[in-house]
Amino acid sequence: MSYEEKKIKLLEEVDKLSQEDVVLAFSGGVDSSLLLKLFSKSTKKTGKKVYAVTVHTKIHPMKDLEISRRVADEMGVEHKIISIDELKEAGIEDNPVNRCYLCKKSIFEKLQRYAEELGVKQVVEVQMKMIYMFTDQG
Repeated sequence: MSYEEKKIKLLEEVDKLSQEDVVLAFSGGVDSSLLLKLFSKSTKKTGKKVYAVTVHTKIHPMKDLEISRRVADEMGVEHKIISIDELKEAGIEDNPVNRCYLCKKSIFEKLQRYAEELGVKQVVEVQMKMIYMFTDQG
């Protein structure tokens, strides 16, 4: 699949998901910022909302929060920060071999609960949508 075909596929997927409100796992990095921009434009056309949600953990630098807050603000998107003590909540204080899985699972469970509180059915994250589409796997 060519770059142009992948780009069209991504935009179509964003437009499809934008038919309903969306919670976007948002780090403030390049990939999630691109997705936030695409969802922001698409949901404005459909009258739906995108919620940028950044998860704050003890192992991520504070500057990540500042960046994500600034980027979401510049795009005019509602931004929520959810704090998590991944060492306790994910059960990784003893450094188990599956710590990455446990931590990510804990984070996405929190994102899902937040989405449910909002009445939003869709939680989107970068690896699930964009990275897949722009690699040979997509």
